[in-house]
Order: sequence, then structure tokens, then C-alpha cells
Amino acid sequence: FSDINSSVESTGNFTSMERHTLFQVVARNNSLFIEMVGKMGIKDRSDTAWHLSQYEGLHEGMRKEFDLDERFRHIEFKLNLIQQNAKFFLEVMHAQKSNTLEW
Repeated sequence: FSDINSSVESTGNFTSMERHTLFQVVARNNSLFIEMVGKMGIKDRSDTAWHLSQYEGLHEGMRKEFDLDERFRHIEFKLNLIQQNAKFFLEVMHAQKSNTLEW
């Protein structure tokens, strides 16, 4: 977003290339979040720990040892920041398109 921010800051407008880049960033952000939560199962408890209670302590110990919850919070914060930036720029693009259609 730094390149897009710099360009918009200096020119006050989006170019078609910046719009393309913005859509790529939004798609990448969505893919990362889906992969982290869905495919990698970062927030899920393992099947072994779920079915065999003697392994639950080991599972929790490993979560704490590798700081998985803290790391997930950091990544989630960064992805949310990207999402907020993307939302802002998409709203600006929508407003520009609305203004164009009114004229």
C-alpha cells in the first residue's frame, strides 16, 4: 500500500495500474487469511488432542511454546490493517465512479 499511498498523495488520483494493484492486494489478503484459518487450522485443536485427552496437555504446551496465539494475533492485526486500507481505497474508487456517473 505504500506505493499506492504515495502516488495518491502526490497526484490525488488513482491510475488504472494502481486499481489493478489494489485488487491484487485485496485478493492476496483474503487468500492469506483463508489459508491461515482454513487450511492450516491455526486456531483449531488437533484431532489427536480432541479424541485422546492425554495429548491435550501436550497440544496446549506446544501452542504456548511456539506462541501460536500471539503470532496469530500479530498476523491478524497486520491483515486487518491491510483490509482497512483496501476498504478505504475501494470506497474512494466507488465515490469517484459515482461522481463520474452523475456527470
